[in-house]
Amino acid sequence: VLVELAWPGASPAELEQGLARELARRLRALPEVAEVRGMSGYGHGALHVELVDAPFLLPGAARARLARARELVREE
Repeated sequence: VLVELAWPGASPAELEQGLARELARRLRALPEVAEVRGMSGYGHGALHVELVDAPFLLPGAARARLARARELVREE
């Protein structure tokens, strides 16, 4: 997942210290988050958030297929 940050006029250091660092810390506290990497430029930045497993994002039918596939793997 890509999270874009904007703070017009802020230096990369200001964006990092004032916004990105705290947001990354809070994202890392979520159990679904495996890794957070970021970069900052003048007035904008981005956090790349890698999820461990995200079945909660899938529509119902896809979630059911994923659950069935996991059952089949366990049976083998």
